[in-house]
Amino acid sequence: MRPINPEALVQLIKKHTHYEFTDSKLLLEALTHPSSSGLNNQKLEFLGDSILNFGSALLIYQLRPDLSEGEMSKLRTLLINTDALASWASDMELSLDTGGHQSIGERSRADALEALLAAIYLDAARQGREGFAIIMSLLEQRYGSLVRNATVALWEASDAKTTLQERAAKVDLGSPVYHLISKTGPDHAPVFLVHAVLGEWTAEGTSNTVKKAEAVAARLLLEQMKTVGL
Repeated sequence: MRPINPEALVQLIKKHTHYEFTDSKLLLEALTHPSSSGLNNQKLEFLGDSILNFGSALLIYQLRPDLSEGEMSKLRTLLINTDALASWASDMELSLDTGGHQSIGERSRADALEALLAAIYLDAARQGREGFAIIMSLLEQRYGSLVRNATVALWEASDAKTTLQERAAKVDLGSPVYHLISKTGPDHAPVFLVHAVLGEWTAEGTSNTVKKAEAVAARLLLEQMKTVGL
C-alpha cells in the first residue's frame, strides 16, 4: 500500500531513486490514477512519456554508437515498453491512489512511472537543479548494463512478433495471422489461447493477455523457421 503520510512517500521515492522531493503534492499527483476524483497523473504522464523517450534514445546513442538506427529503435522499445516500465514501477514499490474505484494493471503502473519521472524533472527544476541530468542518471542505473550488453538476439526474443514479421517478409511468406481461440479462467486471472498461422506453419500460445499469447505463438513460429534455415 502507498504510505498515507506524504513525507513517508517522499522517503520511499528517495530510497529507490536517491532523489528527495521538495513538493510532496507534485509527487502525490504523479501517483494519482485518472479514476480518482480531482487532480490526477495524466498530464505528468504525457510529459514523462516524452522525457523517457528522449532520455532512453540518448542513453542508447551514447552507449551504443555501433548500432544502426533500426537497431537503436528496437532496443529502445525493449527498454520502455509497458511490461518493462511496470516492472520498474513494481521494483520501486509504487502504488496508486484510485479513489477505491478499480484495481491497477500494468499499463497504469507504467503510466505512473512515466508521471513520476516527469515529477522529478519538474521538482528538480523548481530547485534550480538540472532535472534531465537526474533522469539520465536513473536511466543509466536501470538500463545501462542492459544497453551495453544488448545483442540482436536479445531484442529479437523480446519482440518476437516484429522479428517474425520481418523474417517472413524477407522470404516472401506474407504476414503472420493471429486468431484468438479462447479465453478461460476468472476475470482476475484470465488465460488466452491464440492460434498463429504463417504459410504452412502454425503454432499456439497461451498467456494472461492476448498480446503475450501472440508473442508466445510468434516465438514458436520463429523456432519452426529456424529448423529449415530461415
